[in-house]
This record gives sequence, structure tokens and C-alpha cells, in this order.
Amino acid sequence: MSFIKKIEEDYNQDIISLKELDNMRKKYSHLNDKDKLILDNQSQTETELKTKQETSNFEVEVKPKSTNSKKNKKFIRFFEYDDEYISGWTYFSRSILNTLLSLLLIGVYLNSVTAYKRARSLGNNDTATLWGIWGFLAFPLAFTPIAIITNTIPHWYLWFSNGRDNKV
Repeated sequence: MSFIKKIEEDYNQDIISLKELDNMRKKYSHLNDKDKLILDNQSQTETELKTKQETSNFEVEVKPKSTNSKKNKKFIRFFEYDDEYISGWTYFSRSILNTLLSLLLIGVYLNSVTAYKRARSLGNNDTATLWGIWGFLAFPLAFTPIAIITNTIPHWYLWFSNGRDNKV
């Protein structure tokens, strides 16, 4: 689009006044051919940019959700001390798995996380950290003579306690 057409379009859109349009036409007519060509190219580039901006406002890029990140979140939740609700049976099954993994020492940590989460699920937010510490020490305490007191009773409490409110 030439410079003249561009300024006429600006006038039609009430961007510039009639006086400004006449003034620009007079100045354009006094330019040499090289300057006119440069000015025409500039107005053409501006028009193309404006058109691209107008069309880019309507473009929407849709990216599919990565299934790997969803799988990673599901796996990572076993290692994080957070407020995930776990039921008594989930606690029991994780404790069995953690006991087997305790031979590799990762189970000791996982048992701590599981005890912490179950305590939070039961509403023991203040003492959840203590339950996490107990979960870490549960495996070594299993080899002591007082294991029935230090391990069995706390496991039963975390396993059989009701963590949901029974509101009717």
C-alpha cells in the first residue's frame, strides 16, 4: 500500500484531519522518487504489521497436557510431606511396602511420609511431625523388646482410626 493510500485510509478512519491529509499530500509531492519509494515501503510494512497484529489476536495455541508430568505427580506424592488424604487401608498397604523397602533404607523415609500423611488425614495437624518422626524410627524400633508398645499400638491407631467426619 502506498503512502498516499495509507494516509487516505487514516483520514477515512478519523485518525487524521483533512488539513493534515492535504499537508501530507503536498509534502509527498515535493519528495524525490527515492524518498517516495522508501516512504511507500514503510507504510506497506506498517500495514502488514497491523494486519498481523489483528489476526494474531484471534490465534489460540492449544498444547496437549503432558501425560508424563501427570504420572510424575502421582509418583512424587509418595515422597512429599503434604496434606494428601490417605485412608487406613492405604496407610496399611503403604506400610507393608515401606517395610519391604526398609531393607534398602528408602522405606524408612517413605514410612515416615506415610505416617505423617495419615496423621494429617486424621486431623492431628499439630502432632503430624511427631508421627513422621515415629514413622522414621518404627523400623529400627521393631528390633527392640518393646516393639509391641512402640510399633503395634501406633500402627493400629493410624490404621483403624476414622479420618472422615460422620456428619449426617
